Amino acid sequence: MREEGRAEETPDKKQTLFAFVYRSLLEQITAGRLAYGGRLPSMKELCGIYHVSMRTVRNVLAALKKDGYIWTEERKPAMVVFGRDTGNKGDRNIRAVLSERVSIFEVYETMAVLMPRLFSVSAAFCSPEDFIKYDSVIKHGAKKDIKGTWRVTSAVFHDILKKSGNLLFNDLYTSMELYTQIPAAACSEEEHPFRETVNKERMYGIRDMVNSLKRNYLPEVEEKFAAMYRRAAAAVRRYEDRLPEKGRGQRVERKVSYVWNAERRRTYLYTHIGRELIKKIGTGEYPAGSRIPSEAALAREYGVSLATVRKAAAMLNELGFAQTVNGKGTYAKLPDKGFPVHFLEKETYRQDLLLYMSALQFMAVSIGPAVLQAFDRMDLELIERRLKEKRREGELPIAVLTATVIENTPLVPMKEIFMKLERLLQRGYYLFFFRYGNRSLNTLRQRSLAAVHYLQTKDRKGFAEELASGYRGILKSVRGFALEYGVEEAGDITVPPSF
Repeated sequence: MREEGRAEETPDKKQTLFAFVYRSLLEQITAGRLAYGGRLPSMKELCGIYHVSMRTVRNVLAALKKDGYIWTEERKPAMVVFGRDTGNKGDRNIRAVLSERVSIFEVYETMAVLMPRLFSVSAAFCSPEDFIKYDSVIKHGAKKDIKGTWRVTSAVFHDILKKSGNLLFNDLYTSMELYTQIPAAACSEEEHPFRETVNKERMYGIRDMVNSLKRNYLPEVEEKFAAMYRRAAAAVRRYEDRLPEKGRGQRVERKVSYVWNAERRRTYLYTHIGRELIKKIGTGEYPAGSRIPSEAALAREYGVSLATVRKAAAMLNELGFAQTVNGKGTYAKLPDKGFPVHFLEKETYRQDLLLYMSALQFMAVSIGPAVLQAFDRMDLELIERRLKEKRREGELPIAVLTATVIENTPLVPMKEIFMKLERLLQRGYYLFFFRYGNRSLNTLRQRSLAAVHYLQTKDRKGFAEELASGYRGILKSVRGFALEYGVEEAGDITVPPSF
């Protein structure tokens, strides 16, 4: 696990960004999305894609070269030298696109459902001067080639998402852009799937979309952004139809599914393991008083060193979720009520709190569209049975309802996104809300019961709004707590309005 080891050599932000970019490119290369003989984007393009410095990109490329994945020469794009394919490289790139066409279309459809609301929430924080700047940048970018136009448009949309203060919006957008754009980058300018679409939208289309964000009337924003992503999916389909017959129906050996790692940019291995153990203690998988698996067993389970496991155990002891007894092991415990606010003086826990708040805001904004996708597939009797079972285990009803929505979401990429959000929320609940939020639990349970009522009456919009209101309520409580104890950055993560 050499690349994971890199992430722990220097525990600072730069090293975490290095690990984020290294792992992302490594995943693209080893999965075949960046095939043998193919070229990586330029260093400048990689800086734009990942929103990191030139120095970070340079260090990542040096590491990938040292580890035998790429070859670099001065003033030339890096070339992939891993996974040699004896067939024609052009055919290999075409097959890479074709093999993923279903999942690419599902990613576009997921973007059409989720991104309009993320953009809408973010646009509320943009000033009139911001929109004047965006209009000028896009107008200038329309004079560029396809890749140049895409870079300019992408930079504008990323800047809008940054205004929200949410730690997850930009990461998700980067992840989905990479999944949909990199296969198309294997094509020449003449055969690029987006050639016709970009030509049509260079001036009017994108500028009009940004203007719709300026007006921020959600139905208009949803209509225009959804149309953009569906046009992109249609362009890929037309590209497929133009391919020679011999290229159709071919498949690469490994099909790549969309994966979003919501934490890889901001976590170290020991904190990842520590959070997982906290979740297991809070849910009762490791009951209070029981012995947590040995250091050696945890090291094997997570594929890390004993030193990393010991750091995770120290974190649990510090937060009150475990007690290590010399010579006997580490035992689970439930901490005393009340959050130990002095921990918020540490950057790691402040970031954990902000990440939890970001996931709450994301869920409050996006659970509605997910409900509309899943509602007709949900089984009321099964949900009521699960609520009774989970009540005995102390699980929040809103978590049971959300898990059922995720389970019935038809789009696989959307399911992946919400599963990762729910994982963040489970950890955050036991680390933060569980420790101080009892005063809000009754209101949350009442909202969950109201949501079940809407489910019984087949009112999908009412059900969606009650779930979203539940997450808004938790976010309001956590935000107030964070601001009270000096986490000023929490002020940037606002409670979104109802849609």
